[in-house]
Amino acid sequence: MTDYANFRSALNAIVKTLAPHHASDGRRAMAGKLAEAATGKTIDNLAFRYRDIGHLFFPHDEAAAIELGERISAARRAGEIASIIPFGDNGLLPTDLLTWANCPPVRASNPLSHWLPITEYDARGNDAPLTLKETVPALPAPEQEQAQEPSGTPRHEANDTREAKDYATTARICEAFPPPKSVNAERWASSEYLGDCPAWLKTARESNGKRGVSAMWNPAQFAFCMVSNGHIGKGAAAAIVRHEFPDWLDAWEEKGGFL
Repeated sequence: MTDYANFRSALNAIVKTLAPHHASDGRRAMAGKLAEAATGKTIDNLAFRYRDIGHLFFPHDEAAAIELGERISAARRAGEIASIIPFGDNGLLPTDLLTWANCPPVRASNPLSHWLPITEYDARGNDAPLTLKETVPALPAPEQEQAQEPSGTPRHEANDTREAKDYATTARICEAFPPPKSVNAERWASSEYLGDCPAWLKTARESNGKRGVSAMWNPAQFAFCMVSNGHIGKGAAAAIVRHEFPDWLDAWEEKGGFL
């Protein structure tokens, strides 16, 4: 039975799977990650190219791997996958796939099962399925506001006792923060963009808006989302929180440590 509970065994399997698809420089880079892991270091920036992720799901189907890589790229552009890796870097952490509602089924034979819950059993004669790892959060439902986030993504504590008035309205957020890349200033100022709430910002929204009542936002988490998705620099985000939302500075500094 395949067992990828050990980080090194999972990374070994990834290197073996991807090696045929990489030039020598790429193989050396992956070998370097493995060597670093062998020293006992935790590799926080274990990011893989979109096409590499495709090959991990479809190791024997080049066309399917390429197609999945293109789907991942499109999902990133649409804000359907949240990640601390800047979009332009063309890479994702394995746990980022937890935020993607359309992630393909994960089999026990896929070394990504070290980070992701197994959602499909292997065919008879292949590796037996592993027990679903309790430490891996389930895929969040698209409209479930309290869905668990991927490991390493900070949010306010569950026992946060802030009242609704402590959060920021949509208009206040749009006044304080610049528009994300590719969003024009007029649409941002009108609050139209946040009214639709893209997937990559849903962790920052504390309550939905309704007719006559604004949605409410967590400024610290909003800043974190903007930085982690490459729409604003960390220093600029810190300055905005410090000057516009000083009561949230401690929360921002805690989250900023993950960037």
